[in-house]
Amino acid sequence: MESQELINSFRKQLDQVETQGGQQIQVSALRTYLDALERDAGASQEFRQRDHEGMLAHYVAENQHSIEMLKAVLEAGKSALHTLLIINGGAVVALLGVMSNLVGKPGALFLRSILPSRCCNLVLVCSSALWVLHSAT
Repeated sequence: MESQELINSFRKQLDQVETQGGQQIQVSALRTYLDALERDAGASQEFRQRDHEGMLAHYVAENQHSIEMLKAVLEAGKSALHTLLIINGGAVVALLGVMSNLVGKPGALFLRSILPSRCCNLVLVCSSALWVLHSAT
């Protein structure tokens, strides 16, 4: 039962007592008391509504903060993966440069016979790894 309903019910009962001639209580003082209760009930309802709106605003702000933090973490991870992609690409280029330098030197007959097939495999593995890293970002 809401406070307003309680006050209305109490007033009806007081009206019945008054119509029956009962004057054992000071009706005017009790009515003044009920009026004060009614004002407080309205104020407390307004306070509860403001308190509820404040809690909702806090909840919305907290969720928004969490979402922004998640976006920041994802962006940092994406930047880290891009950096790794660039570093790995540079490493592959350097490795291919070293291998071509080794093959070009005299006395590297063994490397010349093995390296083309190994180099092709290495290039395929590195390029597939780079493609996976790039597609993940």
